[in-house]
Amino acid sequence: MTKIKRRLQRVTRLTPASDRARYGEEWQGDIEAADTAGANADRISRGAVRMAIHLRVRQTGRLLLGQFGVVPAVVAWLLLAVVAALALIFGGVTLLAGLGVAAAVIAVLTRTGVQTHWSHFVLLASLIVGAASAAFVWWTLGLSIDAADSFTPEPPVTHWAGTALVLVVLSALGVLVTAIIATVTEAGRRSGGPQPR
Repeated sequence: MTKIKRRLQRVTRLTPASDRARYGEEWQGDIEAADTAGANADRISRGAVRMAIHLRVRQTGRLLLGQFGVVPAVVAWLLLAVVAALALIFGGVTLLAGLGVAAAVIAVLTRTGVQTHWSHFVLLASLIVGAASAAFVWWTLGLSIDAADSFTPEPPVTHWAGTALVLVVLSALGVLVTAIIATVTEAGRRSGGPQPR
């Protein structure tokens, strides 16, 4: 088996199950046509890799936005909340990993998008502000603990922790609102109803 055919098998497994048959056959046909015509089959297989990643990212975003049902979305967000909590509690490498996960979620939802411009903006702003506010709360909590251990007054910046917590809650509400919008517009699209712009 050639390297390109092995890559195509891996790419087909990476593709979401709902798209696997369609794209697998299409990519296989393109590779065979490329071999017959002497075209660059390697370039076609690399394009298949990019498409498979795009499809998987879009599926993950749709899952987070509740388009596969409320229960899977809630479970996914709870898992992300656990990762965030562990990152804030343990800090260090765990915090860096948590920030990486947050960046990945932002990237996934940016590529998935939602159906209106303003809700897309609310989604991204909520994720960025929420992640930054949570990091700020974690940092000020560390300052407060250090101050208590050394029996010194807390730095003035720690008084902003409450405001940052409010921003975290508002950001979570922003993500929830955009998830509801995405779910409703997806249902409208499937039923053939009008879609907001």
